[in-house]
Amino acid sequence: MEDTRHFGLDELADYLEGLARQLKSRSLTVAGERFSLSGDLEGKVELWAADGRFGLKLKARWSRGPVPGRPPRPHGPVPRPGIAPPQAPARGFKEIKKRLGRVFGQLKKAAAQGELPPAALVGEFLTLSRDSARFAEPRWEPQMQEFLDHADNLERACAHGHLELFAHELRDLESRMRTCHEEFA
Repeated sequence: MEDTRHFGLDELADYLEGLARQLKSRSLTVAGERFSLSGDLEGKVELWAADGRFGLKLKARWSRGPVPGRPPRPHGPVPRPGIAPPQAPARGFKEIKKRLGRVFGQLKKAAAQGELPPAALVGEFLTLSRDSARFAEPRWEPQMQEFLDHADNLERACAHGHLELFAHELRDLESRMRTCHEEFA
């Protein structure tokens, strides 16, 4: 769901003032749907000038919060017996994606060497995967759930010492990531 508009300068100023009022009231209407603004916020404002031109870019994302009839998504590190959480919890979506990519690379390296990774590394991957799900848009829900299911299978494969199954789940996860980035980027 998107709400894209084109404005003149005065119309843009009025629109931004109205948007600011909605944000301060903790509710926002997007494409006819009203959202309550609670939960985590990831925001970014860029104001730049170069070569006699300037630009403004505003981007913000909220976790939508619980959806009636759907179990709540995990929030924050999920305690798992025998698996240490990451050193410091990732905060924003970009940081989570960056750390998730780094950890996934380490998992692939272990598989390429014919080894199972340390349980702590698998635990960090699971925690970061679940943290990234908090930022997923509702339209990504089925793909995100499938990704999390494969992440759980990866953990089970490692816990039971199944190197082939671990490598198989890594390939599935990589395929899901590639598809997701192609479809939703």
